Amino acid sequence: MTTVRAWTGLEARALRRALRMSIRVFAQHLGVAPRTVAKWEQLGAQTRPRPDTQAILDTALARAHAAAHLRFETLLAEADKGSGHGTRIMRAGSRVSDYETWTDDLDRVVVALSRQTSVSPPTS
Repeated sequence: MTTVRAWTGLEARALRRALRMSIRVFAQHLGVAPRTVAKWEQLGAQTRPRPDTQAILDTALARAHAAAHLRFETLLAEADKGSGHGTRIMRAGSRVSDYETWTDDLDRVVVALSRQTSVSPPTS
């Protein structure tokens, strides 16, 4: 799961885009005014939402589905390349895609085992 060290307008914009929401819908989703979201995006890294609003953003990120988390990480990684800042996020645990690969491997093993002919032990 991805967590943000400190939210700025950049992370808020990345989350909105990762969730594929308009400014108006994202504001409604968070319970803030659309003007607030527009201000975050306009000011970017120069603004930090209040602590209570950061908690709301944390909750929205935690409730986002795996694909949105991956898009969020990708958007911030792209933003970090050009800015010269360190990483803005932390990952705790494995990504869902890591588990999907692992379960796919298990599925292949089950299929392979089911295709083998069973050999009965020799009788004496």
